[in-house]
Amino acid sequence: EGQISEAENVPFSVVFQENRLLEHLTVLQNVMLGSDKNREEAGLDLLKAFRLYEERNSYPSSLSGGMQRRVSLARALCFAGDVLILDEPFKGLDRELKQEAMRIVSEYYRGKLILMISHDMSEAVEFADEILFVKGLPFQITRVLCPETPAGQRSESEKRSLELAFDDDEEN
Repeated sequence: EGQISEAENVPFSVVFQENRLLEHLTVLQNVMLGSDKNREEAGLDLLKAFRLYEERNSYPSSLSGGMQRRVSLARALCFAGDVLILDEPFKGLDRELKQEAMRIVSEYYRGKLILMISHDMSEAVEFADEILFVKGLPFQITRVLCPETPAGQRSESEKRSLELAFDDDEEN
C-alpha cells in the first residue's frame, strides 16, 4: 500500500513476484502485451536473449516456471519504461540463468532507474549499486550499503564481504 508522487508521465515497467502471464496468449503475445506494435522486433530479440525464441508460439501453460519467469522479464523490458521495478525477479532461475538474466536486464536498462526487491542478498550484491535494508510496516530503512565498486565489476571477495554484511544485519 502506498503512493508514488511526482511521477506523472513516467512510464514504469514492472516484473511482479508472480509471473502474471495471460494463458490465452502466446509467449510472443505476452511479451508484446502493452507494447507498441513497432516493438515486435525488440520482443523477438528479447526472446532470443532469454533463450525462448523457439517457444514464441507456445502458451505459458506449456512452459516451466523458470521459462515463465524469463517471459515476464522479457515483457517488462519490451515495454521499455523509464523506470523498472523488480519484485523478486529472478526467483525460480538456476544460477546460470539468473546470472544471464541479470546481465540482460542491466544492459537493457543501462542509464535508467531500476528498483529491485529481493530477499536474496547474492542477487542484490550481484545486481545493485546501492542496497537498502528495510524492516517493519511501514517500511523503515535500517541500513544502507553503497559499495565502492559498481555492481558488474565486483570481485568474488567483495561480493562475499557484502553478503557477510547482510548476515550481520540479519542477526540484529
